[in-house]
Amino acid sequence: MADATDAAVELAEEHNIDLEAVEGTGEDGRIVVDDVRALIPPSPPAEESDRPDTSGWPQGEDYDPREDLGPVRPEDEPDE
Repeated sequence: MADATDAAVELAEEHNIDLEAVEGTGEDGRIVVDDVRALIPPSPPAEESDRPDTSGWPQGEDYDPREDLGPVRPEDEPDE
């Protein structure tokens, strides 16, 4: 088995990457996480249908989300 960090081994297992095919760039050729990450293909962008519909959400520079908060709950009475 190739010499690799524990994190690199775990990441390679998650992405079904054979560490024997990875060239390590760490000390003494050890495989590090960045070596494995370089072999992971980028995720495709989300489809429009996968995104939430935000058209009805308040927007704009004048929008302050704190205004949408309800009243503040009164604090519990302290124990005496």
